[in-house]
Amino acid sequence: MKIGDNDTLSAQVAAMIQADLLVLLTDIDGLYTGNPNSNPDAVRLDKIEHINHEIIKMAGGSGSANGTGGMLTKIKAATIAAESGVPVYICSSLKPDSLAEAAEHQADGSFFVPRAKGLRTQKQWLAFYSESRGSVYVDEGAEHALSEQGKSLLMSGIAGIEGHFSRMDTVTVYSKATKQPLGKGRVLFGSAAAEDLLKSRKAKGVFIHRDDWISITPEIRLLLTEF
Repeated sequence: MKIGDNDTLSAQVAAMIQADLLVLLTDIDGLYTGNPNSNPDAVRLDKIEHINHEIIKMAGGSGSANGTGGMLTKIKAATIAAESGVPVYICSSLKPDSLAEAAEHQADGSFFVPRAKGLRTQKQWLAFYSESRGSVYVDEGAEHALSEQGKSLLMSGIAGIEGHFSRMDTVTVYSKATKQPLGKGRVLFGSAAAEDLLKSRKAKGVFIHRDDWISITPEIRLLLTEF
């Protein structure tokens, strides 16, 4: 187990059981705009509604070098939990009443607001743990159907395939126009079968069912690319 794995594991368990609260203890009482041990102008962030590049930048400059895993790993854990609908506190382990105060939502620390509709177990697996075996590019119509209408990805919306994957493998789906990732999903056709159908112009049917799909939010995108 690497340093920081305990933070990630605690977030995974909290997300899986849909815990009421996750409390991450460290030697600093929350996330600061800089390292409070060396920067007297650093200010603590008491409430964090969205985890973005700026938050990650702050975390990289603060935290402990000991077994707590540092602040960056705690931000990763907070992202997993908050995206799964679990509120998170980062508090100081040096204060005896931190846990009790966190349970009352009165902790002296940083509070991470959870996603209003948290990801359930299958969606958590797709978002955080499943390894992508290939890339699929979709046209504008399919992009709109996936991102705006909550529909399944049809074979007819596929504009290109990269990589070799089998049926029920996970792939990452990208916009053909912007090359930005739209989400991840489990496929109903392997790459060889899908490419044959596309070449024959008989591409019909569902390629990724909506139940096996997760849209990539800005927070999930950061989790996949920054940690």
